[in-house]
Amino acid sequence: MATKEQLEQYYDLGYFIADDAVDSQMLAALEPASLRAVDKVRSGEVVAGQDSIGTGGPGDDKFDILGLIDPEFNEPVFAEYLSSEPLLRHV
Repeated sequence: MATKEQLEQYYDLGYFIADDAVDSQMLAALEPASLRAVDKVRSGEVVAGQDSIGTGGPGDDKFDILGLIDPEFNEPVFAEYLSSEPLLRHV
């Protein structure tokens, strides 16, 4: 849950930093998964289209990463993070 100071920062600046929103073990899994996702987009293996995430196409912008929970990325850790207890305390 957000502290009084975090809530004040949110109302003043529109954001606050939640240092405890990611468990250290989850962070250790998210970092390499993020690098793999970047590699998949840059190589064209996974391409974000107007309708969905696809594989094997050229793509218009290989540097946008959308839909990380899409099965095409094969990185379930992103979906696990979205439902993790530390994150849900702040959502």
